[in-house]
Amino acid sequence: MKNTLFVQWAIIHKPTKYYLAEFPYKHGRQRRRGYTFENPKDPKEARPRLFNTEGGAKRALTAWLKGKHFGEQEDGYTIGVGWIQQIETRLRSQMAIVPVHIIAEEPDMYFD
Repeated sequence: MKNTLFVQWAIIHKPTKYYLAEFPYKHGRQRRRGYTFENPKDPKEARPRLFNTEGGAKRALTAWLKGKHFGEQEDGYTIGVGWIQQIETRLRSQMAIVPVHIIAEEPDMYFD
């Protein structure tokens, strides 16, 4: 068997050990609100949101720390950030970006 290692990144709330989560799908569609509306969730209850790069995780954390982003709508489409509702309890000192190591075991039959 061949093992392949992938490294991705997640955002953790240090006091609770909860992660910023991936959106749940309902009826094959993601929710319409953005990730800035989410609070950290227990990884046993919701899958952590994974990022391909550490930089992507840093940008997402920065946006989340600013607060809930509300978009301007035009013809039913969001065209930009209208305003941000700050949330005082979101503190950078309580958050961390951590690597997530994923090992994929691939059977030898795929490499003949």
